[in-house]
Amino acid sequence: MRETAIWKDFRRAFRQARRRFRAGDPAGLHDVRVALRRVAAAAGAADRKKVAGLADRLARRLSAARQTEVDRRLLGELRAAESVPSSVADRVDARLDARLRRQRRKALHAVEGNSARRLVSKLKRKGDGGPALLERMGSVSAAGPLPRAIGTDDESLHRARLAIKARRYLLAARRDLGVPGLEPAIAECRSLQDVLGRVNDWRSFADDLARLKEKAGTEDAEEGRAFDVVLAAARRCRDEARVAAVAALRPDPPPEDEAPSPRARTGNARVASRSDARHSTGRSLLIGAPSGRGDS
Repeated sequence: MRETAIWKDFRRAFRQARRRFRAGDPAGLHDVRVALRRVAAAAGAADRKKVAGLADRLARRLSAARQTEVDRRLLGELRAAESVPSSVADRVDARLDARLRRQRRKALHAVEGNSARRLVSKLKRKGDGGPALLERMGSVSAAGPLPRAIGTDDESLHRARLAIKARRYLLAARRDLGVPGLEPAIAECRSLQDVLGRVNDWRSFADDLARLKEKAGTEDAEEGRAFDVVLAAARRCRDEARVAAVAALRPDPPPEDEAPSPRARTGNARVASRSDARHSTGRSLLIGAPSGRGDS
């Protein structure tokens, strides 16, 4: 696939997802954000900074609405599992539904606005005539092992998820450019991203519930109790998802015939000791992931 063609494919995917969102498709908003994230990842690797910036900023403007969609889905999971009574779920869902209607209107305005039009226009243009896109993005998307989080804090897991998601989008772009044999790596990234995404979803849901409860005030005691019940259930699910994510990110032990020597084990013990010291101070270490907070 030529470089120009992949940008046209990104443009087509964005426009099709936007059309579905406009038509009320329940997956439309999610598909728009995925299309934008793929553009941002590939454009960043290809040094098309303006395109990457436009796509990233537009995706962020859709984040609030998408998170509320996820919140309602998780509330449905709690209801289906009978973790919260239906009457309690109904009260909280009414608040979430009202908020989502407002957020979807803003999101629709964003994907129809000037930023979206500029992005579509830039994706129509030919490549910049520099080195092949595949060469520019190759070292970024294929180098090094998958990010692994050391520590169980949410910040480490969040950063690992963002790094793995960016890696998956870049590998998918390389695949679309004709590089064979990438499906296993893409599938591994997707699997880890799903596990880490559950932690982020439940954590964000719990945070949203706490903010909604505060905004709703305490005049309605029954509604306040409903928020407390759902919040407690969401936090339990967040903790369970965190345990599963930490287990999934733990590097596989080496085969017995590759076991470290006694001297190496001593060195590893010193490293582990230093790592434990970091955890005791509330810090965490992430291998292979970008620093700083990103969008969920």
